[in-house]
Amino acid sequence: MSAFVSPALRSQAGIIRPGKSGAFTLLEILIASVGAALIFAAIYGVFSSGMHLREKAINRTREAQMRARAYSTIRNDLRDAQVTGGVLGSILTTTQTSSQSQFPGYIQFTTSNAEVADGQVGGDIQEIEYYIIASANSPDHTSGTLVRTVTRNLLPTTQDNPPQQPLLDGVKSLEVNFYDGTTWQTSWTLADPNDTLPQAIRFHIERAPDGAGVAAMPIDIVVPWTTQQFIGTSSTSTTTGTGTSTGTGS
Repeated sequence: MSAFVSPALRSQAGIIRPGKSGAFTLLEILIASVGAALIFAAIYGVFSSGMHLREKAINRTREAQMRARAYSTIRNDLRDAQVTGGVLGSILTTTQTSSQSQFPGYIQFTTSNAEVADGQVGGDIQEIEYYIIASANSPDHTSGTLVRTVTRNLLPTTQDNPPQQPLLDGVKSLEVNFYDGTTWQTSWTLADPNDTLPQAIRFHIERAPDGAGVAAMPIDIVVPWTTQQFIGTSSTSTTTGTGTSTGTGS
């Protein structure tokens, strides 16, 4: 005669009825699913945060490189400025706006830093322009792209539009000032070989806030100019940039 064993004792003794498996209950499956979802959410949050920080670092690096490139290009052009008052070096013009856009700031001058490739015929004198054009990255047109143009042929038979070299995006205005020995002037035009030339030139580039609304630092470049008489002449002078410059390049 077999003894009667209660279901509670069977459970405590580990006795399982034939045909009944030891699978997880629905509640256990739900708890495990919620725990797994929380773990995956935490992993995704860490990954997403890391990707966001990586993107910000890339944008900052790209911005710093663009600022440094624009600063170096402008500084070198100003240091190598060649305003002689002659036919091939008489250009020094500034206006409040460019004919290419309505953004403030425009300057045109000649430099002596043209690169002549091997086998290419030409001199080192070239005409440089700086102005701001509309940018596709600014739908409201509050900022544009600072561009540089280079004209190698200073005696053209037909007037061509030189290609625009983008230097810096997110620019609100370009302000050019000239030092006459006492004060800074907002404009300077060389119309006669005997005209007085500035002793220094200053570029001030105003930047628009970035996508997060953070104000961007402006760029200031100051380059002293020296004026020397040509040998054998009494009325013609040349202006060149000296080897020093100050400003914010990054």
